[in-house]
Amino acid sequence: MSNLFKHGAFLFSAIALVMNAGFSQEIDLASDKIPDSLIKGADVVTRYEKQVLEVTDLDRASYKVHKIVTVLNERGKSELIYQHYGDKFHKLVNFDLKVYDGNGKFVVKYKQKDLSTFNIGEGLIDDGIRHYLVVPASSYPISIETTYETNFKGLLN
Repeated sequence: MSNLFKHGAFLFSAIALVMNAGFSQEIDLASDKIPDSLIKGADVVTRYEKQVLEVTDLDRASYKVHKIVTVLNERGKSELIYQHYGDKFHKLVNFDLKVYDGNGKFVVKYKQKDLSTFNIGEGLIDDGIRHYLVVPASSYPISIETTYETNFKGLLN
Protein backbone atom coordinates (compact mmCIF):
# COMPACT_ATOMS: atom_id res chain seq x y z
CA MET A 1 0.00 0.00 0.00
CA SER A 2 1.41 3.41 -0.88
CA ASN A 3 2.28 6.01 1.75
CA LEU A 4 -0.10 8.47 0.08
CA PHE A 5 -2.99 6.04 0.58
CA LYS A 6 -2.06 5.47 4.24
CA HIS A 7 -1.86 9.21 4.90
CA GLY A 8 -5.16 9.81 3.10
CA ALA A 9 -6.96 7.22 5.22
CA PHE A 10 -5.41 8.71 8.37
CA LEU A 11 -6.43 12.24 7.37
CA PHE A 12 -10.01 11.12 6.67
CA SER A 13 -10.14 9.38 10.07
CA ALA A 14 -8.75 12.45 11.82
CA ILE A 15 -11.37 14.69 10.20
CA ALA A 16 -14.13 12.30 11.29
CA LEU A 17 -12.82 12.40 14.88
CA VAL A 18 -12.75 16.19 14.89
CA MET A 19 -16.31 16.30 13.55
CA ASN A 20 -17.41 13.83 16.23
CA ALA A 21 -15.76 15.88 18.99
CA GLY A 22 -18.12 18.74 18.12
CA PHE A 23 -21.07 16.49 19.05
CA SER A 24 -20.15 15.77 22.65
CA GLN A 25 -23.49 16.79 24.17
CA GLU A 26 -26.43 14.45 24.48
CA ILE A 27 -29.60 15.08 22.47
CA ASP A 28 -32.81 15.51 24.46
CA LEU A 29 -35.17 13.20 22.56
CA ALA A 30 -38.38 14.51 24.11
CA SER A 31 -40.68 15.38 21.22
CA ASP A 32 -41.65 18.72 22.82
CA LYS A 33 -38.03 19.86 22.27
CA ILE A 34 -38.54 19.85 18.48
CA PRO A 35 -39.19 23.39 17.20
CA ASP A 36 -42.74 23.94 15.96
CA SER A 37 -41.36 25.13 12.61
CA LEU A 38 -39.99 21.60 11.98
CA ILE A 39 -43.11 19.76 13.12
CA LYS A 40 -45.63 21.68 11.00
CA GLY A 41 -46.68 19.34 8.17
CA ALA A 42 -43.96 16.77 9.04
CA ASP A 43 -44.33 13.05 9.65
CA VAL A 44 -40.69 12.43 10.59
CA VAL A 45 -37.96 14.70 11.95
CA THR A 46 -34.29 13.73 11.68
CA ARG A 47 -32.69 14.75 14.98
CA TYR A 48 -29.12 13.68 14.19
CA GLU A 49 -27.29 11.91 11.37
CA LYS A 50 -23.65 11.06 10.90
CA GLN A 51 -22.20 8.90 8.13
CA VAL A 52 -18.52 8.02 7.92
CA LEU A 53 -16.83 6.07 5.13
CA GLU A 54 -13.35 4.90 6.11
CA VAL A 55 -11.15 3.29 3.47
CA THR A 56 -8.75 1.00 5.33
CA ASP A 57 -6.97 -0.66 2.40
CA LEU A 58 -7.10 -0.76 -1.38
CA ASP A 59 -9.93 -3.29 -1.26
CA ARG A 60 -11.49 -2.71 2.16
CA ALA A 61 -13.65 -0.03 3.73
CA SER A 62 -16.21 0.47 6.46
CA TYR A 63 -19.31 2.63 6.38
CA LYS A 64 -20.62 3.74 9.78
CA VAL A 65 -24.02 5.32 10.33
CA HIS A 66 -25.51 6.90 13.44
CA LYS A 67 -29.00 8.29 12.94
CA ILE A 68 -31.75 9.50 15.27
CA VAL A 69 -35.24 10.16 13.94
CA THR A 70 -38.52 11.01 15.62
CA VAL A 71 -41.63 9.56 13.98
CA LEU A 72 -44.44 12.00 14.73
CA ASN A 73 -47.41 10.02 13.42
CA GLU A 74 -48.46 6.87 11.62
CA ARG A 75 -47.75 8.41 8.20
CA GLY A 76 -44.03 8.23 9.10
CA LYS A 77 -44.10 4.56 10.11
CA SER A 78 -41.82 3.54 7.22
CA GLU A 79 -38.97 4.89 9.39
CA LEU A 80 -39.78 2.12 11.88
CA ILE A 81 -38.57 -0.49 9.38
CA TYR A 82 -34.84 -1.23 9.27
CA GLN A 83 -33.53 -3.07 6.22
CA HIS A 84 -30.00 -3.91 5.15
CA TYR A 85 -29.04 -5.80 2.01
CA GLY A 86 -25.66 -7.48 1.91
CA ASP A 87 -23.64 -10.19 0.25
CA LYS A 88 -20.14 -11.61 0.49
CA PHE A 89 -18.75 -8.14 -0.34
CA HIS A 90 -21.00 -6.10 2.00
CA LYS A 91 -21.34 -7.35 5.58
CA LEU A 92 -23.43 -5.80 8.36
CA VAL A 93 -21.59 -5.52 11.70
CA ASN A 94 -22.17 -3.71 15.00
CA PHE A 95 -25.92 -3.13 14.62
CA ASP A 96 -27.72 -1.37 17.49
CA LEU A 97 -31.21 0.18 17.54
CA LYS A 98 -32.72 1.98 20.53
CA VAL A 99 -36.34 3.08 20.90
CA TYR A 100 -37.48 6.08 22.97
CA ASP A 101 -41.01 7.21 23.79
CA GLY A 102 -42.41 10.73 23.16
CA ASN A 103 -40.84 11.99 26.40
CA GLY A 104 -37.39 10.79 25.33
CA LYS A 105 -37.43 7.91 27.81
CA PHE A 106 -35.60 4.73 26.74
CA VAL A 107 -38.01 1.88 25.92
CA VAL A 108 -36.14 -1.02 24.31
CA LYS A 109 -32.87 -1.93 22.59
CA TYR A 110 -32.38 -4.27 19.62
CA LYS A 111 -29.08 -5.89 18.65
CA GLN A 112 -27.98 -7.68 15.49
CA LYS A 113 -29.19 -11.03 16.86
CA ASP A 114 -32.74 -9.56 16.95
CA LEU A 115 -32.81 -8.96 13.20
CA SER A 116 -34.70 -11.32 10.91
CA THR A 117 -32.28 -12.60 8.27
CA PHE A 118 -33.19 -13.97 4.84
CA ASN A 119 -31.05 -15.30 2.02
CA ILE A 120 -31.88 -13.68 -1.29
CA GLY A 121 -30.70 -14.17 -4.83
CA GLU A 122 -31.70 -15.11 -8.32
CA GLY A 123 -30.80 -18.11 -10.41
CA LEU A 124 -28.23 -20.62 -9.28
CA ILE A 125 -26.29 -18.23 -7.04
CA ASP A 126 -27.89 -17.34 -3.72
CA ASP A 127 -25.30 -15.13 -2.03
CA GLY A 128 -27.42 -12.17 -1.02
CA ILE A 129 -28.67 -11.57 2.51
CA ARG A 130 -31.37 -9.28 3.88
CA HIS A 131 -31.53 -8.14 7.50
CA TYR A 132 -34.91 -6.85 8.59
CA LEU A 133 -36.56 -5.40 11.71
CA VAL A 134 -39.95 -3.76 12.23
CA VAL A 135 -40.11 -1.64 15.38
CA PRO A 136 -43.59 -1.78 16.92
CA ALA A 137 -45.09 1.58 17.90
CA SER A 138 -47.84 1.56 20.50
CA SER A 139 -48.15 5.35 20.28
CA TYR A 140 -46.64 8.38 18.56
CA PRO A 141 -44.32 10.24 18.66
CA ILE A 142 -41.52 7.69 18.95
CA SER A 143 -37.77 8.17 18.47
CA ILE A 144 -35.43 5.62 16.91
CA GLU A 145 -31.65 5.73 17.31
CA THR A 146 -29.86 3.46 14.84
CA THR A 147 -26.14 2.74 14.78
CA TYR A 148 -24.59 0.25 12.38
CA GLU A 149 -21.51 -0.49 10.34
CA THR A 150 -21.15 -2.13 6.95
CA ASN A 151 -17.79 -3.62 5.99
CA PHE A 152 -16.89 -3.65 2.31
CA LYS A 153 -14.51 -6.12 0.69
CA GLY A 154 -13.36 -5.84 -2.92
CA LEU A 155 -13.77 -2.12 -3.57
CA LEU A 156 -12.20 -2.29 -7.01
CA ASN A 157 -15.13 -4.40 -8.24
